Amino acid sequence: MFSLIGHRHGKRVVQWDKFLATALLLTASSTLTAAGLYYLLAGQWNPLALLVGAGAGFVASVLTLIVALRTPLQRLPMIK
Repeated sequence: MFSLIGHRHGKRVVQWDKFLATALLLTASSTLTAAGLYYLLAGQWNPLALLVGAGAGFVASVLTLIVALRTPLQRLPMIK
């Protein structure tokens, strides 16, 4: 099971290495998708599409962390 947050001794623990890897993957994939879609639909290149994709990836990463932090403690996996 892949989890960004677990619990240890009754407290939430953020697994920062997994979060950073997830954030990097989300940002990279959304950047490439936004740039590719812009080029495909507009027929020309615009570097602003890279910034839009990176912003969307960053927002998705932060929202993923917020949702994980709001998960009840009983549903989080135990970290040793």
